[in-house]
Amino acid sequence: MSFLNWATSSYLAKFSNAKLRLISFLITVALFLIAYFIVGWWTDAYQHMYDTAISGELTNYDLAAAHNPFPEYMPGGAWVFNRLGALYPIRWVAFFLNGVLFISIWVIYYNTLKHVKQYPLLSVILILLFLSILFVESVLLYHMVRITMFAGIAALSYFLVHDEKRWLSLRAVPYFLLFVVALWIRCNVHLFLLTFLTGAFLLHRKSIKPLVVFWLAFTLFFLFYCKVVFWTDYSNDLNAFFLYNTEFKLQHTGDFEKKLHLENALDSVKYEAIANEIFADEENLPPSFYYKIGILDHINKFSLTQAIYAYYIFKRTVLENLHFVAMDLVLILFYLVFGGAKTRHFRINTFLLFLFFYGIVAALSFIKMENRFLVPFQVFFLLTILIMHRPAVFSEKKYIPLLAIFVLVSAILSFHFISQKVLFAKSFTSTTKKAYEWLHKNYPDATVVINDRFITYNRPYETFFQRKYFKEWFVFNYYAVQFSPLYRPYIEQKCSCSIKNHIGFYNFLLSTNKTVLILDRPKRAQVLSKYLRMVYNQEYTFTPIPSQNVNFNLVGFGEDMILHSLSNANEWHLPNAKDK
Repeated sequence: MSFLNWATSSYLAKFSNAKLRLISFLITVALFLIAYFIVGWWTDAYQHMYDTAISGELTNYDLAAAHNPFPEYMPGGAWVFNRLGALYPIRWVAFFLNGVLFISIWVIYYNTLKHVKQYPLLSVILILLFLSILFVESVLLYHMVRITMFAGIAALSYFLVHDEKRWLSLRAVPYFLLFVVALWIRCNVHLFLLTFLTGAFLLHRKSIKPLVVFWLAFTLFFLFYCKVVFWTDYSNDLNAFFLYNTEFKLQHTGDFEKKLHLENALDSVKYEAIANEIFADEENLPPSFYYKIGILDHINKFSLTQAIYAYYIFKRTVLENLHFVAMDLVLILFYLVFGGAKTRHFRINTFLLFLFFYGIVAALSFIKMENRFLVPFQVFFLLTILIMHRPAVFSEKKYIPLLAIFVLVSAILSFHFISQKVLFAKSFTSTTKKAYEWLHKNYPDATVVINDRFITYNRPYETFFQRKYFKEWFVFNYYAVQFSPLYRPYIEQKCSCSIKNHIGFYNFLLSTNKTVLILDRPKRAQVLSKYLRMVYNQEYTFTPIPSQNVNFNLVGFGEDMILHSLSNANEWHLPNAKDK
């Protein structure tokens, strides 16, 4: 009889879980469809640029150039996406990542439903609406950081719902595999998820034993990350030296006092080039020059200047997400006033968890805080409060009116802040496309060279189709990207030259006898011309094209980016636009 009871109970439990999986799946489908039909799927920040590079679109899916632009993220992914793109040219990486996001949100819905299934039905519906409000921004605005963090949150949500005691139980294995996928996509951000959950477990006197395996997996991936970023000598690799040394120190640490050692006029010209983000010269701007002039010697991450810089980063990030801060404060206030789970010292524990969370956020501001990190991290914090602390306002029938007001106000605030971010993404997408359309209309036979920041801002599912608008399209002198394994084999094959300095490629452009358009900032173009004259004794001139730069600034290519023609001292021509 006992066996029959066990079998019946086991069957009912499996049936109940299957039902919850189906319900959570349908809710996830509804969330994605409603979000996309009403608002659409938009690119956030620089993600389309990364996808364009990793997908192989920059090099027409040339296998020799199938290298990750950032090898610490999705190692091996570039080769796979390159091959898939050659077979069928769609944005494989975006669809893959969005699939991971879909599964992650499905898992979070499922685990939450398992936790709240005994709550009043109306409370459950309001909780699901509240979660949807938390998720919708990351569904609408596509970015790798959001997605990998949601995958990590989904994997770790298992421990919020289940009171595990073992190292790795059989039912935890799928969650562990999802966590491994999240680590493969981008491992560094999961340090903060694990740190926060470990702190929450210690605060609640829960065993951290089941987290150890997840910590070990993170450690293995993070060791690889450290090897790529910190422990490899890049003194002979200018692109990697810029990515893992120069960029962060010169652009993300705030102001610092430069005590330079410039021995002659040539050193001054070279420093001026670096100060204007002209890095791509293996012959005259190698890593040894940075150390020679001491440009990296006086950067202090823990100086007063850096503290002020971190404060403004923290302030800006919080102001962009005030709706989440409001949710935090109101939810915690409800918990402190109305109570919840019978947790020892619940008031002080809740307050300490709040301080711990924002302490991590503040610490991150010293590194490089971004809105795309804070949004999913806030979701994890609120999910932890909801499940581990079980506020009465979510679970008791008498508080349903109060919960409804809370969800309504959260929806209104979220709509306001999310709409601003979506409108910005829409605007950037529209203006960038208009810029390429304008170029295509006026210079369809041109060779276009992005001589500064490489910008694509299409929809997540769109390939960089604008590349086909022109006879040729190159990225050159954008930081040191032409020296990367991703791009160097391709560009040297195209120009039949060495690109260890600028001369070979610019000579190739002039030798084609085609219209060549250089997009660059005016000041930077002047500095580059001076640099080539002083260092290489070559009279290259970047001449602004009259009348075209007036409106071009406004259509998506970055601050004061304008069109230039390229000429040498003996011969130059100015292209004539069609339909002026």
